[in-house]
Amino acid sequence: MIVKTIIAGLAVLFVSSAAFSQEMKECDDKTFEKVTMEVENAPADKKKMAMADLTMAKEKMEGKMMKECSALLEKASKASMKQ
Repeated sequence: MIVKTIIAGLAVLFVSSAAFSQEMKECDDKTFEKVTMEVENAPADKKKMAMADLTMAKEKMEGKMMKECSALLEKASKASMKQ
């Protein structure tokens, strides 16, 4: 019984930590600079797509479309890090 409780607790912890790790990036200058550095240091084959996402994110930021900007920053960051 105790083992099942511990396993259930660990399962809940694992699922909740996965949900929190998928938070969107903030759409601000500091985050934009961080993602820009990630993209600039990305391998050449990943850089082109990540740069396109970064450019669109900048346009959304300037247009005060923060939700879209955040999603594009997240996409650019992930694209630049994929193995």
